[in-house]
Amino acid sequence: MNDEQIILVAIGDQAGRASLAKDISALGYKVRASDDLSIVLKMTKKGQLSLVVLDIDLFDSERNGFDVLQEIGRIDPKCPVIALGGDNTVLSSLLASRFGAIDFFARPYSFSSLAATIKSALMNASEKRAAVPNSSITPLVAKSSAMQQVVREITNSARSRLPVLISGSSGSGKFLAANLIHKYGEHLNSRLHCLVPSVDLKLLNNIKAADTLVLRRLNMFSEEDQHLLCDWFDVNEQAEVPARVISIFCNKSSVTTVPKNIIPELLGRLQVLHIKLPDLQQRRDDISELAREFLGQASNYQKTLNKEAIELLSAYSWKGNARELKNLMSRIAIQFNSRVIDCSQIRQSLEYQFNEEQAKPDVSLVVKALLSSQLKQENLHQFIIGAVEKPLLEIALQQTGNNQIKAAKLLGINRNTFRKKIQMHLLSQKK
Repeated sequence: MNDEQIILVAIGDQAGRASLAKDISALGYKVRASDDLSIVLKMTKKGQLSLVVLDIDLFDSERNGFDVLQEIGRIDPKCPVIALGGDNTVLSSLLASRFGAIDFFARPYSFSSLAATIKSALMNASEKRAAVPNSSITPLVAKSSAMQQVVREITNSARSRLPVLISGSSGSGKFLAANLIHKYGEHLNSRLHCLVPSVDLKLLNNIKAADTLVLRRLNMFSEEDQHLLCDWFDVNEQAEVPARVISIFCNKSSVTTVPKNIIPELLGRLQVLHIKLPDLQQRRDDISELAREFLGQASNYQKTLNKEAIELLSAYSWKGNARELKNLMSRIAIQFNSRVIDCSQIRQSLEYQFNEEQAKPDVSLVVKALLSSQLKQENLHQFIIGAVEKPLLEIALQQTGNNQIKAAKLLGINRNTFRKKIQMHLLSQKK
């Protein structure tokens, strides 16, 4: 074997990691083993690895195994990755559908099969990595429970050729989901066709077996065109390998309601499978990773966000969903020269992007963000009440021209209580 071919075994379980590293070494390969994901990325960046055996259940405070899998593909597309995981891992089926890994082995796995995959991958790594998604695709972040369910549904849809209906608010990633279903289906070389109401339906004649047809703005097709689509469906279903059909429509709110102007005959053909994409407000656990990735893409991975900036972004209600967050990160990448983006720069860019109503934050999330750095403070409750109450009283007095009666009414408390509080905080006694 080539001594320069280093295989990195990245598994969380110490005994399992040592045992697998020993077995692979016995095949004549040079092996390193670690449970530190930062080491995996460090060695990848240095170009030291010929193959990674990665436990996708492995995680640290910043990332999980799936994050690292995608990052390896971005840093070194020629480095093959074999993924290991439990049989109930949410993302395992996507990995098996070539979502970054050349193969996926669920525990318990056959070592002989794993060894054969390692040998094949090292012999022709470049060809094997040709099927890996490129880094220009918008990331599918799925740390939140809402998006994990979406990942399951995308996986099931990619593995079948049943019609799929995708619904969600504007900017929630509907076309990204459709593209993933197409890209990670069983036919890698098939073509993607998009059909919108303004396009001549003669385009349907160009769709070949195993291609994917995406119907966008579904609710805007005329009734006549909808009947023509039904006719095409009937012919397509008879094909030996029918074209995949994915339909997209946009909800005006997070509540999914199928447009009434879609004829029942067409709707019945389209929504065999239905994927409902959540608003960004419903998947706040994904905001930090999305923001970092969007900023990285826009700055060629030269800029990042500090903790306070992430907390501020996580506290906002993103009415434009992921697209709005992506636009903000793209502007920030150009707007500021610093490598680390902080809170003040986020606020400055937010003021530019949003009007007052759009920029209204979720107060409870803002408070949580501000408290995160104060958890070691003694008498925390008293400290927080004091810190919040005094400026609240000051603002009430300013808004009412130092009129205590009006200020008390503004805050919804009686005058005596208000007076005691301003005395306690040593505020102005003007009436």
